[in-house]
Amino acid sequence: MEALMHFVWEHGLAGDSLVATAGAKSISVIDPGRHNLDAGPDFFNAKVVIDGRLWAGDVEIHYRAGDWYRHHHDADPAYSSVILHVVAVDDARVSRPDGQPIPQAVLCCNPNFRRDYNSLLSTGLRELPCRRYLPSIHSLQITSWMAAMGFERLQQKSDRIIDHLTASNGDWQQAAYLTMARALGFGLNSDPMTRLAAATPLNLLHKHADNVDALEALLLGQAGFLAGADPEVPYIALMQREYRFYRNKFGLAPIENAGWRVSRTRPGNHPQRRIAMLAAMVCGNFNFVADLLEAGDDLGAVSDLFLLKLSPYWATHYSLDHFPRPLPDGTLPLLPLLGRQAIATLVINVAAPLLMAYGRTHNDSALTDRAVSLLEHLPAESNRIVNTFVGAGIPCPDAFTSQAMIRLNEAYCSRRDCLHCRLGNRILQRSAVLRPTTVSPI
Repeated sequence: MEALMHFVWEHGLAGDSLVATAGAKSISVIDPGRHNLDAGPDFFNAKVVIDGRLWAGDVEIHYRAGDWYRHHHDADPAYSSVILHVVAVDDARVSRPDGQPIPQAVLCCNPNFRRDYNSLLSTGLRELPCRRYLPSIHSLQITSWMAAMGFERLQQKSDRIIDHLTASNGDWQQAAYLTMARALGFGLNSDPMTRLAAATPLNLLHKHADNVDALEALLLGQAGFLAGADPEVPYIALMQREYRFYRNKFGLAPIENAGWRVSRTRPGNHPQRRIAMLAAMVCGNFNFVADLLEAGDDLGAVSDLFLLKLSPYWATHYSLDHFPRPLPDGTLPLLPLLGRQAIATLVINVAAPLLMAYGRTHNDSALTDRAVSLLEHLPAESNRIVNTFVGAGIPCPDAFTSQAMIRLNEAYCSRRDCLHCRLGNRILQRSAVLRPTTVSPI
């Protein structure tokens, strides 16, 4: 409840509902001050008129006045500058560490405010808390908040790339390789794929960039998938021999406790096949950043960067222990590669964040704009989160907006942090009327 009181105080919504109870006859707020999220009083440098006299100092807020003593503020010098104690339940009189009494006021509000707040918090976890209030919010406010969330989501992804760049001493190709590996995990195996790429750096793979067998052996061996695999299968025997050679040559060791998710994955998402796709991406000359910059604004050209050709074994196998049934002519059926939706996901998680990171580090706004444009020209993703927002009446015309929805859900909706969401903030500000005719303690 103190968070609710902080909200009312911070946004200047107390108005005539602030009732003086001790040490003062009248109180009005000129400036609520700066919200302090660290130790010390809740609001710094507030300006309050108490009985006609202007005071400048700190404000402390408690649900019960007696919390002042339960929290030992009466003996803490950090609270010597408190000029006003704001409470919901007036059950004690308080004083500063020097013994001086502190003026106190009860914060009341429109009963609708508490009702709306409880309504937002009590919504089912799979529902949008503000769904029934959205029709009352102007579409421009919703669009503006979605744009902010879309940029935040894209910047969040580019932050990870910049971290990779720093760790690799400015090597953009290594940063792109790590980003590609993570994206090929498609969520379920993103973390293990990132660990694999970190344990098998691009400069090592580049030594064998023209030998796809060596690349697959290095990656599958480092991933831990070759240990215990059936050596009677010719391909597996080849991989095991290759990896033993390179492991001894380079002093390699498979990653431990990788956490690969294999069960209940679709055959096409099996991590072993995704590792083979990473090998195919690296095979030849992995120069993804330069290729991405050269592709320009052409979404088709950017998407083509993710087209790949798998080696014969992985063109017909989902995993090391997958044994497909031959066709009538004795050949093995070719399996589908990355589809349109998977490539769009890679554009979202690799191409756009790389452009954003490159533009930020080179102070090139044209590249950051291009990153946003790529997402705006991709169709919206379809998943539970996006469908929840669309079902609540918020349109989702493109991938930039669907990414915004994912970020909004992650940062606010799933946490029920409606107080700090612009939409929830707007809803609550309108129900906490500045000058309510009927007030009740928060």
